[in-house]
Amino acid sequence: MKIGAKNFQGITNYQEVEIEKLCLLYGKNSSGKSSILDAIRVGKDLHKKGSSALPKKWISSIPITPIEGEVETILLFEARNSISFDDWYRSTIRTCFYPQEDFLPLKLLEGPLSDVEKIAIQVKWTSLNGDPRITGYKVFFDGSPVLTWSRGYSRVGKGTIHKSHDFITNVTILSEDDPWAASSITRSCTQNTSEDFSCNFNIYSFDDAVDFVLDNEGDALFSNQDDLALFLFMFLISGTSYWLSQALNFNEVPEIRTINNISFSQKDLLSGNVDKSRHHEAILNIYALESELGEDEDKESCTQYLGLINEFLSSEKYLNSGFKIETELRYHMTQKLIDECREAPPDTIANLLSSLDPEHITTKLNLRDIARNSLVDLDDVGVGISQVLPVIIAAATGLNSYIQQPELHLHPKMQASIADIFISALKKELYPYLNTPTFILETHSELLALRVLRRICETNRAQIKDRKLELYPDNVSIIYVDKSDKGETTLTKLRISEAGDFLDRWPDGFFAERDAELFYD
Repeated sequence: MKIGAKNFQGITNYQEVEIEKLCLLYGKNSSGKSSILDAIRVGKDLHKKGSSALPKKWISSIPITPIEGEVETILLFEARNSISFDDWYRSTIRTCFYPQEDFLPLKLLEGPLSDVEKIAIQVKWTSLNGDPRITGYKVFFDGSPVLTWSRGYSRVGKGTIHKSHDFITNVTILSEDDPWAASSITRSCTQNTSEDFSCNFNIYSFDDAVDFVLDNEGDALFSNQDDLALFLFMFLISGTSYWLSQALNFNEVPEIRTINNISFSQKDLLSGNVDKSRHHEAILNIYALESELGEDEDKESCTQYLGLINEFLSSEKYLNSGFKIETELRYHMTQKLIDECREAPPDTIANLLSSLDPEHITTKLNLRDIARNSLVDLDDVGVGISQVLPVIIAAATGLNSYIQQPELHLHPKMQASIADIFISALKKELYPYLNTPTFILETHSELLALRVLRRICETNRAQIKDRKLELYPDNVSIIYVDKSDKGETTLTKLRISEAGDFLDRWPDGFFAERDAELFYD
């Protein structure tokens, strides 16, 4: 994944940074590390109407004078194409657009999308008097531009579809309701793929998400093909913004996190009616619920997830905390139902319990002290356990995650083991039905970086004892965020050799504070 930014937060000059599957983000306090998280939030919400991450909130804090005019902010996102066209079509065309009377119903656009490896989107906007206005939008397939749009000085912007990629030159448009019209549109598309073609349209502000209107009066090229032009532009803008919202759908684990003993009802869990601050508790409780009451396939997978969480928490290979998670399922029954259960055979009891209202089934988390073989409440153990559980859950779920300070309240040995947890969580065999996740760890722990370098070195020397801990430089990005005296943020990716050494100098020395304390003379 690649993120580029200009005039965004403290980033003034345009910069790009590569984010690999395991990314460690370092920097001093207030250096601008949050710029990456904020960029992800904007990209993720680009597709949504009424987004809470409006760009005016993220405009560069660098002051400008009226003479300099508007500041143009740029964000670029590039990631591997991981969504099928069927997803794009059904989630974008059918749900986000309202067909006009002269618009062919339920079109389907087909092309060699599977051959597209990387998709990139660049969005430009200005914020005049605090009101965000999109001024540019570009789409790239495998580095080649396929769409360019710019507002310019007129009321209506101009968009161009470029023929530099096979997807555009081989595209076919079908109509589910009118085969004759579909063939006509397909011929029209083929006839006009020899050159780039342009069309005038507007993209509305972020308040309405990425929507646009065709304004094609007087354009002879599409005098009889407004429908085709609209559909192609519609797909390339809203389809890619939908893809981006999925690629940047990062689960956030804040630096202050808790897991407590409050129970969840089955109704709340299944309806998603859970406070975001308790997201990780909810996931764990859903696993507990589905491992007991789910269908066979769900029951098996959720049992495996719980097992993986406990392996990370208690195994000697990882945290070796001395505890493991156990869950309670509680049925809140009337006295009449209790009496019926006392007299009923096991099969009948199971049917009676499954018929309970979801509000009357709750889950509760406990910890088992392995050495004493006794149950304890989460509130009765050190804060380190409650802080690290959301981190472990994020690793075990196999979802993209941005985690702040995963090392908080942990012993140094455990801090190094956190790195092993995320290295193991990158292995595809853990999530056969999911894409390999990306983990961004915003951290101040040198031990995380040292363990990562060690695993790369051991892998290179064929000294790794557990294949789950194999790691290669291409899997890792270590990014250092710094701030100049003028308040400008810089992002530096530090290259790593096959032998597990830094190829680039760590800014200000690799945790030079330790040497300063040890060798103060």
